Amino acid sequence: MAEFRPKDKTLRTSGRRRFAAFLLLVASGLGPAVAASAQVAPDGDWATLRTTHFDVTFPAGLDDVGRRAARLAEEAWVRLGATLHPPPRDRV
Repeated sequence: MAEFRPKDKTLRTSGRRRFAAFLLLVASGLGPAVAASAQVAPDGDWATLRTTHFDVTFPAGLDDVGRRAARLAEEAWVRLGATLHPPPRDRV
């Protein structure tokens, strides 16, 4: 994949916002896998997957959904890494 480096500073500084928007779109794509009308109990059983850049927390029992979210997040990180100047230092 060719590396994209915007010349306009406005495009560079909006990289984080675009990355956050992309992650929201990815997460919303997982919505049908979890009942949208149900509210999860905050004291329920939760699981967390740690990847290179992310901590993905999800209700226990939805391991497939959590693994998919983690994989998609890491793929997004790689694809958008060229536009993040500098990339976030903290875990997401």
